[in-house]
Amino acid sequence: MIKKRQVKDEKTFIDNADIDYTVKKEKISQKEKTKLYSFSLEPSISEKINELSYKPRELRAARSDIIRAGVKLLEKLSEPELEALIKDIKTT
Repeated sequence: MIKKRQVKDEKTFIDNADIDYTVKKEKISQKEKTKLYSFSLEPSISEKINELSYKPRELRAARSDIIRAGVKLLEKLSEPELEALIKDIKTT
């Protein structure tokens, strides 16, 4: 049986703890805060977002992750490509 080491003075133990909180604070301040938005989707598109969120076998992606990934891909399109895609979506 392993015996736990007993600390005689808990306050001294806590006061002497070497903890650096600056790294954690930096990570929090670097990340952009999220905000709730709502928009309308056809049920079929909503279902496709759900399906895509389960496609990566190793990782469960949130619906918002799927939307962010889609925006990232759309940013890479040229203006004519984006325009053609939007026209196609509006006509179907």
